[in-house]
Amino acid sequence: MTRNSIKVLLAVGAVVAATFALAAVATAGVVNSKHDFSSGGTGGNWGATNQAQVCIFCHTPHNAQAGQEPLWNRVALSKTFSIYSSDTFDGKSTIGQPGGNSKLCLSCHDGSVAIDAYVAGNPSASPKMMAIGDVYYPGSPYGQGGPNIGGNYAGNNNVNDLTNDHPVSFTYDDALANADKHLKLASALPATLPLYGGKMECATCHDVHNQKSIAGTKLLRVAKDGSALCLTCHLK
Repeated sequence: MTRNSIKVLLAVGAVVAATFALAAVATAGVVNSKHDFSSGGTGGNWGATNQAQVCIFCHTPHNAQAGQEPLWNRVALSKTFSIYSSDTFDGKSTIGQPGGNSKLCLSCHDGSVAIDAYVAGNPSASPKMMAIGDVYYPGSPYGQGGPNIGGNYAGNNNVNDLTNDHPVSFTYDDALANADKHLKLASALPATLPLYGGKMECATCHDVHNQKSIAGTKLLRVAKDGSALCLTCHLK
């Protein structure tokens, strides 16, 4: 094989590799992810039977929920949650009720609200799809674990319980890190884990639109191997 032939093969190989890389980027997104609840989509137990749209379960271009960005299409979540507390966390005084995009996540993930409980474009007045709490509960054939993090299911009195979940909607700044001694400075956190308005939210660790999430994880921005996700913020 001549030197020129080798160069041609290497060039072709580089083009093929680049094509596959672009294809991988192009296919990333909500479509075919865990958040694709459209008919025939990949939303699992919560897939719709009569809704071909993908974005409508969270967003709408018109008649969105007033005062809630970004063009939010889910019914308002007006619940009080039992929240995490620990004497070892120096920011406990700043932990309040979930807000920001965490409250948007909980409009599905608190376990009580049907996936198709949205404001605009619903083909019927009454939601027909299941709520997460209808799937994941003790004794369920799908198991107790899963995306229902509020413990909200029939027969459970401890509904809307976030006491055993990582705190969200608290201010994460250098003052907190200096007081806690076991957290990295907020100013030193990588862009991989973004804060929202200076606060840690659900979307700090999870990429709900599946643009920058790690394949094979639950839409995590950083893999859990070797506790890499935890160690991005925690000093241990």
